[in-house]
Amino acid sequence: MSQRKKQPFTGTATTSGGRSSAADSRDRDRAPAPRRRREDNRRRITLGIGLVGAIIAAWVLAMSFGTSGGGGNSSASQPQQSADTRAIEANVANLQQRLQQNPSDLGAITDLGNAYYDLGRYSEAIPWYEKAIQAAPTNTDVRTDLGTSYFYSGNLDKAKEQWFKVLEQDPNKVQTHYNLAVLYSHQTPPDMDNAVKEWQTVIKLAPDSDQAKSAQKRLQDLGKQ
Repeated sequence: MSQRKKQPFTGTATTSGGRSSAADSRDRDRAPAPRRRREDNRRRITLGIGLVGAIIAAWVLAMSFGTSGGGGNSSASQPQQSADTRAIEANVANLQQRLQQNPSDLGAITDLGNAYYDLGRYSEAIPWYEKAIQAAPTNTDVRTDLGTSYFYSGNLDKAKEQWFKVLEQDPNKVQTHYNLAVLYSHQTPPDMDNAVKEWQTVIKLAPDSDQAKSAQKRLQDLGKQ
C-alpha cells in the first residue's frame, strides 16, 4: 500500500502490476495490456515505507556532511536528482508529446500515470489512471495502481472503493487483499478484524509469496497466529 507517494504510516500501499523490477528498465509496453507483474519490488507494502525512510535518512546524513565543517564545496549540501528520476522526468515529456499527437493513446495514458507514480506525484498520477480505467475498466492492475495512488494521497475511502472493484473482478488478487489489510490497519480507528481477515486471505491464496510472509509477521505480532 499494480505500478510509487508519504503518509505517517508504518506500512505502505503497493500497486499490483508493473515492470520486471522497480530499479531496472523504465520502459513499458505501449499496448493497452495490464502492466507486468513485479510483486517482489515496489508492490510490497511493508518494504515501501522502509525504503522511504532509508532515503530520508541518507539525505539528512548527506546534508549534515555538506553543512558541517569549513572549506567544503557549497554544492555538496544540495540534494542531487537521481539518474532514475531524471530518466522518468524525460519520459514524462516524451509521453506528453505522444499524447499531443494522439490523445487516445491508451499506452501513453497509462505510462504517464505510472511515471507520475514513480516520481511520488500521486495526485498527478490519479487523473491518468482514471482515464486509463475509463478506456479499460477491467484492467485490475491499473485499478489497483489507482487505488494505491489514492491511498498515498490520503484518500482512503477512494482507495478502498477502487480495491473493492478490483476484487469484484478478480477475488483472488493477492496484492489487493494485502493492500486492504494495510488500509484497515491504518485507518482511524483501525479495523483490525478486517485487517486480520485480509492477511489470512493473502496467506491462503499465496502461501509462498512475500506478501504472505509479511502477513504472517503481522499476524504473529498481533498474536493471531
